Amino acid sequence: MKTIHWVVVCLMSTMAGASYGADGNWTNFAAGPHSWFDVDCWSNGIVANGSGTTMAFVSRTAGDITILIDDDLTLGGIISNTVIVSQTLLGVDGHRLTVENEGTAIFNLGASQNNPKIWVPLVLSNTDLQLTKTVSGSRSNTILLGGGISGVGNVELYLETSAAERYYPVQYIVTNTPLTFTGTLTLTGVLIGTLTERTLLTNAWFEMYTTNLCSGGTMINGAYVKANTEGAFGTKSVRLTSTARLDLQKSLVLEGGSDLYLMSDANGSSKVYLGVADSTNVVQCLYLNGVKQSTGIYSAGTHPQYFAEAGVLKVKGEKQTVLLLN
Repeated sequence: MKTIHWVVVCLMSTMAGASYGADGNWTNFAAGPHSWFDVDCWSNGIVANGSGTTMAFVSRTAGDITILIDDDLTLGGIISNTVIVSQTLLGVDGHRLTVENEGTAIFNLGASQNNPKIWVPLVLSNTDLQLTKTVSGSRSNTILLGGGISGVGNVELYLETSAAERYYPVQYIVTNTPLTFTGTLTLTGVLIGTLTERTLLTNAWFEMYTTNLCSGGTMINGAYVKANTEGAFGTKSVRLTSTARLDLQKSLVLEGGSDLYLMSDANGSSKVYLGVADSTNVVQCLYLNGVKQSTGIYSAGTHPQYFAEAGVLKVKGEKQTVLLLN
């Protein structure tokens, strides 16, 4: 099977004769490269470009496809229903993809054996964005986000997979460029079936290699997340649902009013893997099942329900204000 490359390369050119502002169906599956703005590549010459517009691949195909974006682009959604091995969106020369929609903008990355790579800067125009991937087939899948996300809106990275397919690495990798948007980052993982704890952690759902500076903190919703940089969660609060796991490859430092929230219910307990023996992770406040904890040192020895491995978590507590009177 050939590899399909979905490449967004931004050049300067003049696109004449195109109809914008409506949904567009991509119909040219020859190898390319093709300009995004080439009317011959779209059904009825309607190019998806504009607020609220959706780009769709309309047929199932296999092969190499390269798409070049010749200028800044605005979209409200992407629908991929093709059999694609690899998709790459690559932005150069400072061009970017603005995400603008009245409701949530959904970038559906497909359910086939593909490895989408988004290397174009995404800018949220007061729009929430969901990047969704449903894995189908026992083959490795990697969704690589390397262009960064800025602007205003919330972002959800959604991954759904079955237990049988979790034996193959299936994950989002967030790398290269910081996340600086104003909003909350949610990492959602949905597993159909069950696997052992170690197998799930070995095949991390999400890996963070870049600094996360989004203003609203991070929600880990049923997902298995590996933090590979000390700035993976910035200085904002991190919340885990009862079935979520956080594997700290680098120290977690949440200070300046930022807290860690762990939950426990009938489905299980949040768990944080604290790293090796000399790892010291720091948070301002710790909440276990909604209850604020005392300052001090927490570990797998003190709270095995919530923590694992040999590292420790230091809870500093609320900052104290000292008033000096003359």
